[in-house]
Amino acid sequence: MRLLLLEHDLTDVFGVRVLHSHFSLQENEKLVELNHQSTGWNLGSGDGLMDGRVVPKSWRLIKGKGLMPYEFTFRPLNTDRGIDLTEPRYQAFLTDFVAAVEAAELGDSIALSVRPAQPAGIEITMRSSTIFFPEGTYQYDPNKAIVTGWYFNSKSAGICADVPNEKPILRAMCWMEDGGKGKIGREGSM
Repeated sequence: MRLLLLEHDLTDVFGVRVLHSHFSLQENEKLVELNHQSTGWNLGSGDGLMDGRVVPKSWRLIKGKGLMPYEFTFRPLNTDRGIDLTEPRYQAFLTDFVAAVEAAELGDSIALSVRPAQPAGIEITMRSSTIFFPEGTYQYDPNKAIVTGWYFNSKSAGICADVPNEKPILRAMCWMEDGGKGKIGREGSM
């Protein structure tokens, strides 16, 4: 996927994530992130709230339906409309992304995600809320964390390239306090 993002010059826009589940959502809820915390929001039939909007930030491939949003973020006062996958600049990439995911039979395992401003960090789930801690603000046991997201640096020549003052791959991790009972990839659903 890294080479595909590089080829389409979109490493500054997207990354890839492993599909995983933190907690169950009700039928009518969306997983919405606000200020580094994600919870289930019941928005009824709309996406607006307090003059802001809930916009997609991650999409998974659903067989027969294409890319469908499954994680969202709240943009206050309509300051940012989010990524519109129908924009012409994304069309060739999305066609190639879907073809690559289908060819590798990874539709139940990976998703496309908007590159966040702070991509490196760790997500910790507490009951029905997930909190994101940016890199450098925590200590963790590597036996209780798994990598769930990859965001690439367009300047790195190879996946393990050493780029001065820059990390070629920025990773997001999930904390598995429950001893690995969280659902990852094909075992779980979003």
